[in-house]
Amino acid sequence: MMKRISQSRNLLIEATGLQVKISQAISLGLQNPTANKGGE
Repeated sequence: MMKRISQSRNLLIEATGLQVKISQAISLGLQNPTANKGGE
């Protein structure tokens, strides 16, 4: 039982880590085009 709980906890941590990376990549992708347009 404890092993299952720890495994699910690790999966949750990995999932949240992926969500953070994805959100960061999206925010960077949104920032870059506007920065390029502003430079022109």
